[in-house]
Amino acid sequence: MKRILQDERGMALAVAIFALVVIGALVAGAFFAGTQEQRVGENQRRVQTSFGVAEAGAQERVLNWDPATMNKRALYCPCAGGDSVAIANTPAVETGPALPGLSPVVAARASESG
Repeated sequence: MKRILQDERGMALAVAIFALVVIGALVAGAFFAGTQEQRVGENQRRVQTSFGVAEAGAQERVLNWDPATMNKRALYCPCAGGDSVAIANTPAVETGPALPGLSPVVAARASESG
């Protein structure tokens, strides 16, 4: 057993190589983390830019809205109340007192079910 402990020739080389491998792995990990952080930052910038462009487009549409030309649509069926889609078994006119914040049709359904 004493012979194994006394024979340490070449041990410094093994320790140095192991230390270089560990340091190399740490440096590679740091580079990888830095690259990922840069990619995340770039993607976040692109998301913010896209959101700004979409928000500007929506705002432009609202600011340039012309009710005389943009609110017209053809009725698909001339149902009572002017609804464009006929809903089966549902009256299109108000049958009871309207609930606050609800359309007459929704208020009629609510009064029928309640």
